Amino acid sequence: MTNILAKLTYLAGLLAINPLIYRHFRQLRESEFYSDKELDQLQLRKLKRLLHHAKQFSPYYRDVLGQTNVENMMLKDISTIPLLTKATLRDQGERIYSENFSFSELIKSETSGSTGDAFVFYRNKSWDAAHRAAIWRGMNQHGVQPWDRN
Repeated sequence: MTNILAKLTYLAGLLAINPLIYRHFRQLRESEFYSDKELDQLQLRKLKRLLHHAKQFSPYYRDVLGQTNVENMMLKDISTIPLLTKATLRDQGERIYSENFSFSELIKSETSGSTGDAFVFYRNKSWDAAHRAAIWRGMNQHGVQPWDRN
């Protein structure tokens, strides 16, 4: 298969399976050479959006974040949020997952169990797309494309 045909096949498959991958890839490439200040601002914006969602839709995070004013948080404040562990996910399972929020097309995922403790969880198409786009960008930085023969 020629490289152009391989690329077209890959991109057609990407559009059919999860077109969000390319959007996330483009966003990663746009921010690739941001300054430290720009990266801090981007991280803070995304952190606030995530914490706002968690506080609004997750009983567990509603309790954990308590009276935390998400809008006024700074990156240095992230250390005040307890780490999320497998044990917490198992113990607080139903309280962690979003309530009254419908994710489209959840994808079942499972850790390898290399620690002797496999874990099953679900991710949505946007999370999956961001993960795959990050892998693509990492390969791209070394001159390798997902459609390249390997």
